[in-house]
Amino acid sequence: MVNKQVMHHLPPCGALILALLTGCNSAPPPPTTLALRQIFVAESTPLASGELTEAGFAVHDTAVRELQKLGYVTVARAEIADATLRTSWQAAPTPGQTENGRACRLTFRLYDRAGHRLHDQSSAPTSISFWSTAKATSETQKLVRQLEQAKPPL
Repeated sequence: MVNKQVMHHLPPCGALILALLTGCNSAPPPPTTLALRQIFVAESTPLASGELTEAGFAVHDTAVRELQKLGYVTVARAEIADATLRTSWQAAPTPGQTENGRACRLTFRLYDRAGHRLHDQSSAPTSISFWSTAKATSETQKLVRQLEQAKPPL
């Protein structure tokens, strides 16, 4: 907001230019997870090798349940959702190298309808041989629980 004293000291066209510039610069605030109610959970993107497919199913199912516990409505189609949760397995280096040097992390990214990234987090790098469905479920619970509670419907 512009101070009234400043407006009185500007020539008539200066006030108009200042008002136009102020109006042009008022972009809407970035979206937050608080405005979201409906979330589409995409199938987990697998590793290129095809490993961890079963763990990926556990990630999807657990994400749906945990989001519902936080008060979100999970929907079956991205077109009707306020946001999309995308999970993927990503190759990652591990500290102290594993026996075969192969490790990955589970990555969660939440996007609004316009494609803006609202939330981004990953698990710690873990040897592929240690990723069971139980570990995938546990890590998914930890990652989803870091989201804010859904705003109650009006």
